[in-house]
Amino acid sequence: MTGTRVLLVDDEVDLLDILKMDMESLGYEALTANNGQEALNIMKKVKDGTLWINAVLSDINMPIMNGLVFLKELRALGLETPFVFFSGYGDKEKTIEALRLGALDFLEKPYDPDMLMATMKKACALGTQMKKIEDELDALVKDRNIPAAEVEKFKRVQREMLKVKMMSEGALKK
Repeated sequence: MTGTRVLLVDDEVDLLDILKMDMESLGYEALTANNGQEALNIMKKVKDGTLWINAVLSDINMPIMNGLVFLKELRALGLETPFVFFSGYGDKEKTIEALRLGALDFLEKPYDPDMLMATMKKACALGTQMKKIEDELDALVKDRNIPAAEVEKFKRVQREMLKVKMMSEGALKK
C-alpha cells in the first residue's frame, strides 16, 4: 500500500491518535485535522496538485466547520476524493445528506475496528484507481489543445464509471 494517504478528521484528539495508528498499521500515511476547516485547507493542496489524498474519514459533528459542510466545500472545489463519515449520532437525515453529497459510507461510533478498516481499505482502493485514471488522462491530453473544462468533465465521468464498476463488483459493499 505504498503511497496511500488518508485524511482523518475529528475534534476528539485521542480518537484521532487511535485512528492514525490503525491506518498506519495498514501501511497508510495518515494526516489529521481537528475540524472541517483544517481538513479543507489540507484538501486545497490536493486541488492545486501538491498533495494526493486517497480517502477521507471524517466525523460529522465538529466545531468551526462540521463534516457535512466540509464535504460540500470539497465537492464545490471539484474534488471527488472517496469520503467516509463516522459519527456518534445515528441521525438518519444527516446520513442521507452525506450519501447525497457523495459519501461512500457512514459508520456509527463507537465503531467496529474491523468494519472501519475494511471500509477504509475499499475507499483507498477507489482513491488509488481514481488517481491512476487522472494520471493517465493527464498524460493523454498533455501538449494537446483540449480545454481544461472538457478534461475535467471527462475525468468526472471516468470517476463515476469507476465507482459504478467497483460497486457492481462488490468492492464498495460491506
